[in-house]
Amino acid sequence: MAATGKFEPFFEDRDEDFESYIEWFEHFLRATQVSDDLKVLVLVTAIEKKTYCTLKNLLAPAKPEEKEYAQLIQALKKHYAPEPMVIAERFQFNRRIQQDTEPVAGFALELMSLAASCDFVAFLDEALWDRFVAGLKDETTQAELLKRATLTFAEACELAQSIELACSETKKF
Repeated sequence: MAATGKFEPFFEDRDEDFESYIEWFEHFLRATQVSDDLKVLVLVTAIEKKTYCTLKNLLAPAKPEEKEYAQLIQALKKHYAPEPMVIAERFQFNRRIQQDTEPVAGFALELMSLAASCDFVAFLDEALWDRFVAGLKDETTQAELLKRATLTFAEACELAQSIELACSETKKF
């Protein structure tokens, strides 16, 4: 095992994204070359005390150190990141509109984040494009994008950002 650094614990009271935390933790394990037989110990020492107690309760009567790393992750994910209801996630996605002070790039990023749990799979780009155009606050930008119906989501974002920047720059004069 290579030299390890201190890893920031997961705090359940902070409403953190557990899926992202575990991805980050697994990058840490690879970067520090933690062997498979030590992953359980590194995990239980990396999480905060309250999270450890939650893990113990989830596994009872077994103890965390009696389980495989994958079993610990599965128990924690089931508790902190249960499978979302796709229809509810799509409802949130389809209600999202650009806020008054929100830049186009921020709106696009938020849509991508919301879409991640919508199970759009084969029509992800179309769903993002549709919601992006429909949710834009600037009607001139919407009209320009609608004239170019064959754009991808990325191209639509780029064009909308260019229009936003041009409008911002012309207001300076």
